[in-house]
Amino acid sequence: DSNSATLLAFVLEVLELWQETSETSLLDPMLGVWAKLLRSGHADSWYGVLTDMESRLLVGGSTRSLMAMVRVVVARVLKMDLAGAERDRMLATVGGFFKHLLDDTLAVEQAVAR
Repeated sequence: DSNSATLLAFVLEVLELWQETSETSLLDPMLGVWAKLLRSGHADSWYGVLTDMESRLLVGGSTRSLMAMVRVVVARVLKMDLAGAERDRMLATVGGFFKHLLDDTLAVEQAVAR
């Protein structure tokens, strides 16, 4: 919808500024606004929203920026008053994304981990 497009355009502008300046004080507020894209009734788009932001953060940031993203997603999930199948779907989507972060994005080779 047009609200999501406007919100995303704003977030991408702030993200670009953050990437250009490495101004850490921009990251958390920007992610807080971005998290509004995770809306009830739109669970089909959640995984794409999450992985898109992951990719964007990794371009100009570090794993620390992903930690900020995880904090914001958890806070957003806790604020959403979902029930039943929608709640289960949301938890499965977010849980799957967190598993992806741990297993793929943040994976450490076994030889290095020891």
